[in-house]
Amino acid sequence: QSTWGPLVSSARRALVVAAGSMARSWVPLVTFAVNTAIALFLASAVLSEVSVYHGPQLTVSRTHVVGGVVAALCVAVPVLWLQRSTLTYSSVRWFVTALLQFFFRQISVNGLENIPATGPVILVGSHRNQFVDAALLLASSPRHPLSLTMAAASFSRPVVGAIARGVGVIPVHRPQDDAVAGAGSVSGAEGSQTLKGADGSMFTAQVGDGASLLLRDAEGERTLTVARVLSDTELELSAPLSAAVSGVAYKVAKRVDHSQMFSSVFEELARGRTVAIFPEGGSHDRTHQLPLKAGVALMALGAVEKHPHLSVTIVPCGLNYSSGGHKFRSKALVDFGEPIVISAAHVPQFKTNKREAVSSLLTCIEAGLKSVTLNVPDHEFLEFVLTVKRLYQPANIVLSPAQSFALTHRFAEGLQMPSIQSDPRFAEVRDDVRRYRRLCRSNGFNPYSTVVIRRSLYGIRIIPQLLVVLCFSLLAAIPGLLLNAPVGLAAKFFAERQAAAALKKSSVKIRGLDVVASYKLIYIMVLMPLWSLLLVSLVLWLTPLRWSIVLPGALLFPLFGYLGIRFTEQGVIWSKAVMPLLLRTLPSYRTEEDSLLLLQESLKQRIRALADELDHPYKDRRIITREQIDAAEPEQPEDFSDDLINKILVAIGSG
Repeated sequence: QSTWGPLVSSARRALVVAAGSMARSWVPLVTFAVNTAIALFLASAVLSEVSVYHGPQLTVSRTHVVGGVVAALCVAVPVLWLQRSTLTYSSVRWFVTALLQFFFRQISVNGLENIPATGPVILVGSHRNQFVDAALLLASSPRHPLSLTMAAASFSRPVVGAIARGVGVIPVHRPQDDAVAGAGSVSGAEGSQTLKGADGSMFTAQVGDGASLLLRDAEGERTLTVARVLSDTELELSAPLSAAVSGVAYKVAKRVDHSQMFSSVFEELARGRTVAIFPEGGSHDRTHQLPLKAGVALMALGAVEKHPHLSVTIVPCGLNYSSGGHKFRSKALVDFGEPIVISAAHVPQFKTNKREAVSSLLTCIEAGLKSVTLNVPDHEFLEFVLTVKRLYQPANIVLSPAQSFALTHRFAEGLQMPSIQSDPRFAEVRDDVRRYRRLCRSNGFNPYSTVVIRRSLYGIRIIPQLLVVLCFSLLAAIPGLLLNAPVGLAAKFFAERQAAAALKKSSVKIRGLDVVASYKLIYIMVLMPLWSLLLVSLVLWLTPLRWSIVLPGALLFPLFGYLGIRFTEQGVIWSKAVMPLLLRTLPSYRTEEDSLLLLQESLKQRIRALADELDHPYKDRRIITREQIDAAEPEQPEDFSDDLINKILVAIGSG
């Protein structure tokens, strides 16, 4: 009686406090923390109640201990169960964020002020890095919970599906995921709504009203919606053909019912939550934006139509990566653009002319998304833009990631303007920039850096320092290399195989690089625990060490792995700096060095002159003004000072 009386009283008080704290649903994580603390306090109270001193030693009855643990679990387990969705979401988000910090060297977020603090929001993201895009939005969005949309076919993947279910992803059934090859071929004239079949087509048996035909021809991949099947060799389309079709093979995708998906989205928006969608439909590794699907416009307009009191805010989100985003320890920039507000004023047009209302909104979203992403014709032009931007920017003017991207975005837009491309100086600059990149790479320089050394023989002075630091970095990285290298090499191998398979199935991918980063992370998540377990087993089997020593060391594997990455990263930077310095000691190098220096200075002056003389939208609102350029420190000093040495090493190793 004296033992269990206080216990029952303490448990009753704890349960009352727990029930009261659970009622405050607006702070679920704080509630979880408070309830867990209450459970731990109750367990300690139980132990203190049932403890009996016998001399200097404290002895506790086993029955009392078990009773105390059971009482604590009676409080903790219901609380955890009631808050399981919030706890699962927060845990998955924390894990995904840690994984991204491990993969990327730097993640920058810009434009958070464009996301309203309250009210329904739709985040519209670019899609050039498959599952990594969704992970970045999940990690960088200031509003939670975030309801992501994802292809339903991805839910069948073991790792991706588990993560998607953990954060409450809304599945989207895409027609192309279940498409089958159609018999024969199809043809049709531009502007016609009739499609003719040939070579044994069987429209009646294979194609139904409302189905979609997936075509791949010179115009790219197109989706045509069937309004009505007329016969085995003729069908009527819901819209006229934008371009002629002649003897093209096709796939048939049955009509998909999206009502459940739209209902889920409308419900989330009605509750004032945030939904994220990638309207390009699928990831790709092109350097320009793909045409947007109508789903995002139907979500926003449909939600306002169903709930007239709502005002839905659409926020374009540019997910931009250095080196394409598929390379380990690259950089990422999440840029939230100007919001687009959809209110009840847009509903009348949506009711009377749905096609025109959706098309108009898609045009606005497309423009907003292009304002926060780079859009250039091809990779060669992208390299040209990046080099021009770096030559324009003085080496000693440091920009933030957001400013650097904005400057690159302006050059990408400006260099595609017809008035600039028609200027004869443009072709000359482009040819010389191509030659400059080739010279930089052949001599060990990063073409996106403007620091090239004038005094060659002085470079040998810091080679011993570089070699010493490089050796120490590699020695410090050995434990991490043992943990990371096998897993990293295996992940790269399997990811490249997945990229090759994805490339065969897609008509929009160029090299399939958009899936590489995602599969690298997936294979790392699977292989790293297995490799760590194998190492622990080998140590226990081959050495006399016991579990009491090996287990604490195994718990430090993540720390060793991360330190190994950082030391290896630094070692690579220093190793990149050694070769150019060695080359500068060779007489044969000086001729190329002089040519490179002259070409660099010439390009700087010509690019800056073109920026001053030619008409472009940003002429009067520059990120780097002409005055700042003129006032910048000399970039090619005569003396090889210690300050210049540091700048050289950073410039050579950057990127």
